[in-house]
Amino acid sequence: MVATTDQSTCIVHNSSYGAGVAKKFKTLTLSGVKVTYEEVEEYHNAYWDLFKGIKQYESTLLREQESTGGWMFDLLGIPNCVDQDKKQDIINKQIQRSGHSVWMKFIRIVYKMIEDHNWTPEQFYFIMVDFYDETCFATKGIDHALVNDRIQKCTNLLNAELKCTIPIKTDGGVMANLWEAKS
Repeated sequence: MVATTDQSTCIVHNSSYGAGVAKKFKTLTLSGVKVTYEEVEEYHNAYWDLFKGIKQYESTLLREQESTGGWMFDLLGIPNCVDQDKKQDIINKQIQRSGHSVWMKFIRIVYKMIEDHNWTPEQFYFIMVDFYDETCFATKGIDHALVNDRIQKCTNLLNAELKCTIPIKTDGGVMANLWEAKS
């Protein structure tokens, strides 16, 4: 069984929202992906066999949410409210919130790096600090290689602070405009 990128993305994304085989099949076929219902069923089952721990983790989060009166804590210990009507999204909410909390730690490290190098707002300024899963900034009069090196050092500091088993990676580049950043 080999899934295409479109199929894999659909299976993983829709599984995290609790979609069943029929919904995934409909989503894929409406997107123009040539796949049979049986193949989608096979992918769906393989996903849940591989990720059966997800359901166990979901149970843990639901117990935490119930015992705290509607709260759970992200992976950094920051409280996160869970709407009673959105409990089916609790895993995705945990992942998104935890990722965002890690991203905010990274931004704090970048701000410290800017201060340590005495870069002025004219030399280094954020266009969008929190652009979902990235940050966009502009530099003037600072070598791009130096900026990339400093951002990598910020990433290393983040990994050290988090004591990551699987290190977080960053990549960047020079963009002519904001559209290029999201393309």
